Amino acid sequence: MTPPTALVYDPDLHIAGGTQWVTTCAAAALASRFRVTLAGPRPTTAKDLSSQAGIELPGIETAAIEAAPGPFGRHASDFDLLFLTHATWLPPGARRNLFYCHFPIHPRWRRLGPVPLPLTRPSFFPHRFDQILCLGRFSRDWIRRRWRLPASIIAPYCPDAAGTPDGKRPMILVFSRFDPAKRQIEAVRAFRRVLGEATRGWELVLAGSTFYRDYYDMVRREAESLPVRFVPDPDNETRRNLYRSAAIFWHLRGLGETRVPDNLEHFGIVLIEAMRAGCASIAFAGGGLTEIIERPGEEGVLIETEDDLCAATIGLVADEPRRRRIAESGVRRSLTYVRSRFDESILAAAGV
Repeated sequence: MTPPTALVYDPDLHIAGGTQWVTTCAAAALASRFRVTLAGPRPTTAKDLSSQAGIELPGIETAAIEAAPGPFGRHASDFDLLFLTHATWLPPGARRNLFYCHFPIHPRWRRLGPVPLPLTRPSFFPHRFDQILCLGRFSRDWIRRRWRLPASIIAPYCPDAAGTPDGKRPMILVFSRFDPAKRQIEAVRAFRRVLGEATRGWELVLAGSTFYRDYYDMVRREAESLPVRFVPDPDNETRRNLYRSAAIFWHLRGLGETRVPDNLEHFGIVLIEAMRAGCASIAFAGGGLTEIIERPGEEGVLIETEDDLCAATIGLVADEPRRRRIAESGVRRSLTYVRSRFDESILAAAGV
């Protein structure tokens, strides 16, 4: 019997990061029951995506499909299932249509790269999908508020970076694509402030995709003369080793943001990954990050200002037993995000 077909589409599939990870995880889950085509606007291969995301994609085909309503709709109509990631301007067209929302862009705005652009006559299609899926409570609540639509939470699981609090180096890790929203420049400035006798021998490591090269170069200039190490575009083994080596992890998206929810972290897969690897984690107290660190002070530390960040970091550097307790609790918390639950939920939403 020929299996049903599924189109899994992400307009940002070519950009390494959390969105790419969730999309490839969904494709892998659906591949157990569907003949899957994984697509974005640029040509790619399953081998390349598997290498970038660190997940096996056996039997999955790839395609390049223009992210425009007309061409996209014609392609989607050839499939039994459409799984579309966050492209509000693309229409449903398959027999069953799922929309996975990381965060609900305003109906009168369309995102082009990292910049939302107003449209005179916007296309907006989420209300025509059979079901809207989302990352967590933060996304779900804003979908209700902005779109007046219900959404079902299917939280991602994290890449395999299993580790323990043992064998850690005096290292603070920030792992994210280099992007102003991810606050790498702010991380460098905060690290400059904490340097002193208490932090002698510690280094800051900034790792991630350099898709936004101009910003990456700005961060490098900011870090000149400081004990800051850059790891641009790391492969999966390097990524795992960084997590396993780092004693402290920073997630600073949202730092300094008070008004625009779009600029907060929508979920925070890298935070789960750091906790899973035994890092004592410090994160901004906003957006989806507060869903992951549910017990501040036990599973991780939540901060609101740069002053908070500096104080929390110096405190963890100075108190190794507390750092270890937080890391151990973080490992336990991270284990609630498991692949089996994600895969089962995706297949249930697909109707199989």
